[in-house]
Amino acid sequence: PILAFADKMRSTDHKSFVIEEPELNLFPSAQYRLIELIESMRNDPSLHWEDLGIIHTYTTHSPYILSALNNFLYAHKVIQSSYVNNVGTTYEEDKKARESMSKKVKAIVKAEINPHSFTAYQIKGGYATPIFNEKEGLISENFIDNSTDAINDDFDKLMELKSE
Repeated sequence: PILAFADKMRSTDHKSFVIEEPELNLFPSAQYRLIELIESMRNDPSLHWEDLGIIHTYTTHSPYILSALNNFLYAHKVIQSSYVNNVGTTYEEDKKARESMSKKVKAIVKAEINPHSFTAYQIKGGYATPIFNEKEGLISENFIDNSTDAINDDFDKLMELKSE
């Protein structure tokens, strides 16, 4: 159903949406690819989407969705760094470097998210707390990550017991 919705987004002028728990009934790699598909539409020149004013809202308990978003935020940083670091180059040289890096990034992930138009929160104890690190441009460690750590800690303890 979400893919049908994503296809509908291609033909409508209204591009903002809320998807509650997109991870439901999806294998982790499918969660990743779903978010990648939706976010890649943001950069599709044929859709004429403007980044400003479009709000994509995902409510999730999935560390895979958060990791996907982090990858797309980092993809943007990698592309941007390809020309920001080339001090003393011409505009055309910067443009070529950015296009080259963009092709390399797009061979890995199809989406990128500008950190300046992104935010993330966790709801804990009835309050929304930001989990987006503006300085790094990435999602910070959060209580979803902590729950994964706790599960892994239990596994480590069981392995230690077995080896005794």
